[in-house]
Amino acid sequence: MLTGKSYKRVWQWGADGAFPPRYFLTMMCALAARGYTAPAALWRQEIPRNKEALLWVLARKLSAA
Repeated sequence: MLTGKSYKRVWQWGADGAFPPRYFLTMMCALAARGYTAPAALWRQEIPRNKEALLWVLARKLSAA
């Protein structure tokens, strides 16, 4: 399990419309490792678009290492 939380808890995050901010880096790296991205707003993060793109590039490099 990526977050260590139960399926029911993660399902509730979907119903709430956002993931807890503390899982931003964990999930971002996992997505990048699979070639995916997601808006930082899903974790209630406010990052300028150019810096958000940089974060995704860094996450891909970290997950490849």
